[in-house]
Amino acid sequence: MSQILCVLGEQMSNIDGNVVSSFTCACIDTINKDDNQEKIKTNVIDPLVRYMGKQIWPYVLFASILFTTITIILSICTLQIIRLKHKQ
Repeated sequence: MSQILCVLGEQMSNIDGNVVSSFTCACIDTINKDDNQEKIKTNVIDPLVRYMGKQIWPYVLFASILFTTITIILSICTLQIIRLKHKQ
């Protein structure tokens, strides 16, 4: 993937200049190293996912409770309708 981006960067070197292309390739190569990816996962992605989970949790809980409540109400209504039809 980084090679493709570096090739694209080299093709754009006529427009942006060789410095930008070299800098882009260097950044991509640095990010793709295993130890750097581990640091990014540990220090950026994991805290971000935890934060988003904490922020979204109340909405997920509310939606689950609402869905369960609606399902129970619909089940009770359906059973009442079936019972009334059998009485007739």
